[in-house]
Amino acid sequence: MKVKGTAFEARKNAVIERFGEEKWRSFLVRLSEQDPYWEQHIFAVTLIPARMFLFFQDELVKEFYGGDPQAFWEFGVKSAEWSLIEGPYKHYLQTRDVAEFVKSMLPTLWRAYYTAGNLEGEIQGNVAHIRATGESIAHIHFEFSVMGYIKRALELMRGNKVKEKRIKGFDSEDGEIYYQFVLDA
Repeated sequence: MKVKGTAFEARKNAVIERFGEEKWRSFLVRLSEQDPYWEQHIFAVTLIPARMFLFFQDELVKEFYGGDPQAFWEFGVKSAEWSLIEGPYKHYLQTRDVAEFVKSMLPTLWRAYYTAGNLEGEIQGNVAHIRATGESIAHIHFEFSVMGYIKRALELMRGNKVKEKRIKGFDSEDGEIYYQFVLDA
């Protein structure tokens, strides 16, 4: 699996916004000292090997968030806010078509960032069932950032709080991530 450079750019922008350009540059220098891969310029279209991207994510969380895994969830929340309020998916806030978002947009969103694995969703009653599968997703990043994004996107689209229920996580035996989101929480 490879991760598209847009995910790297999103983290870069979030860190610069919160901690400043100088701290970001210092972090990249330290990262490059650990692995020369990070000396190159990462573009939005760069395909980053998943193991390198996850190394970057882990180091980023250690450096800026004290190693708190909840940072991965917050990355997803912030990404949803940007992409739905001012970014490329703002039409979903205008239409508020949650069923279309869950069924059609989520797989497209996954492919916008990752070259392998799948993200699928369906609505049954007032519950959105979301599953991520693939052999390379056994890392908290894939669970928290993706599910954090989905929860916040659903809240923005619905205009109310959404409750998540973790059924399976990145550490499940079969490698599946499965959440249920109650839309009328």
